[in-house]
Amino acid sequence: MAFQLKLEPRALIEISDAFEYYSKISIRLCKKFNRALNHALNVLEINPFFQIKYKTIRSLPLKTFPFIILFSVKDNSVLIYSFFHTSQNPGKYPKI
Repeated sequence: MAFQLKLEPRALIEISDAFEYYSKISIRLCKKFNRALNHALNVLEINPFFQIKYKTIRSLPLKTFPFIILFSVKDNSVLIYSFFHTSQNPGKYPKI
């Protein structure tokens, strides 16, 4: 069964910011980041039942980049709330 991904506006902004940051460093790094992100999103479409962080919020870290995807699963959809940079101040952790 494939799950449908739905991204909150906050997650879209955070992803866009990450792409902008990595593209300023190197196009090659930006492409590597894109592959890592697409792989994580493909994994969520297939099996989104990862570690529960808080109540119904689950998390999936990217393997080679310092980001964690925060999401919940309802019926046949995965609602992605945030694409959090793990090197940030813990006080900035999204309040969902």
